Amino acid sequence: MSDALLSVSDLKVTFRTEDGSVEAVKGIDLEVRPGEVLALVGESGSGKSVTAMAILKLLPRTATVTGSISLAGRELLPLAEAEMNAVRGAEISMVFQEPMTALNPSMRIGDQITEAILNHRDISKAEAWKRAVEMLQRVGIPDPARRAKSYPHELSGGQRQRVVIAIALACEPQLIIADEPTTALDVTVQAEILDLIRRLAAESGTAFLLVTHNMGVVADIADRVAVMFRGTMVEVGDTRTVLTAPREAYTKKLLSAVPSLPDIATVIEREPETEVPAAVLELDAASVTYRRGGRPFLALDGVSLAIAPGEIVGLVGESGSGKSTLGRAALGLLPLSSGSITLFGEKVGRGGVSGRRERALRGRVGAIFQDPGSSLDPRMTVGRRSPSRCSCSVDASRPPRPGVGPGWPSCWTPWNCRRTTPPATRTSSREASASALASPGRSRWSPS
Repeated sequence: MSDALLSVSDLKVTFRTEDGSVEAVKGIDLEVRPGEVLALVGESGSGKSVTAMAILKLLPRTATVTGSISLAGRELLPLAEAEMNAVRGAEISMVFQEPMTALNPSMRIGDQITEAILNHRDISKAEAWKRAVEMLQRVGIPDPARRAKSYPHELSGGQRQRVVIAIALACEPQLIIADEPTTALDVTVQAEILDLIRRLAAESGTAFLLVTHNMGVVADIADRVAVMFRGTMVEVGDTRTVLTAPREAYTKKLLSAVPSLPDIATVIEREPETEVPAAVLELDAASVTYRRGGRPFLALDGVSLAIAPGEIVGLVGESGSGKSTLGRAALGLLPLSSGSITLFGEKVGRGGVSGRRERALRGRVGAIFQDPGSSLDPRMTVGRRSPSRCSCSVDASRPPRPGVGPGWPSCWTPWNCRRTTPPATRTSSREASASALASPGRSRWSPS
């Protein structure tokens, strides 16, 4: 008899679409043992997240799931929704990839952790709140008692991700499914979260199914690796063997695509330009101040930055350092408390151009936001969000439409698009990028 905590056998997931059935997962087998960290890797669209969602029975009604999924010998697929609700959070928890869509924007984060605890524990609300603050401290949130009273939009992207991890850990489940749990975290916090996962696995026997594309995380923490490609399981083995001596051609191709820092000796320095072109974007002593409970909080303190045409500037720093705040201020989504912003040689905002001229300048700037799930309109088809990304044919004879122009896709009749298969998360990221590139802008802002 297998000693596996989670056992998946011949799992198949098929989605019904207007164009017919799409088989996303094609009969895979998977086992996760107590205290083990199993990394599920593969390119976007390979079926990793669909597999994770199938285990928790969180797929939409258009999905048909067959096979066997058992937790500690208990079959999960036949369970009713009420029975699965008792399993989710208490026995299996999920760390979702996009914290902004996983968290309730109208609830304080402490209340959200407390709610998860009260759903599965017979304790008082005061005790649950105390536990929530402890969990925030455990995942590295500074000043956890104060942050527990904050709303999701008041935290940085990395801090929101830590809150999602705290919710998953709150009831000490036997298995945690983590879908890219460290994507939004800086390297120092990522190391802390990975240490926490290792400690939980070693001390409490918590098992982890880690869905990731980060081979550095895999090498650092995983006991075994399972490689997926187009819905099939191509290779499973211990981490050292798979990473150093892969058997399958696809695994070798996947590993060869892992980026690495270049040798400093091979880096070619640019020749200094004789004429420095005018900056596309320039911030001069820009500051942004928030008010929390009547008290000022300085999020951006006198930052100066200039970006030339054709230049790529990497803005790095730990979670909460002000990177996204700077980007939002540059986009005009946050007001400056002091300083100035210049776009394409013209000052915008306070003391600069305004009205139609300012809108025209800002319309030349595209933005790729950190959470594609919250930046894309779920009511719109992919084709409507970005005509260039629609997979349907283009009818050039069709008359122009406002904001679209001639040659809009034939699938727009006017609201439907045949591409209805739920996209992978990274496909959503590409669609968000395509939407930013579709406008005639000359400047792009892209948080990681």
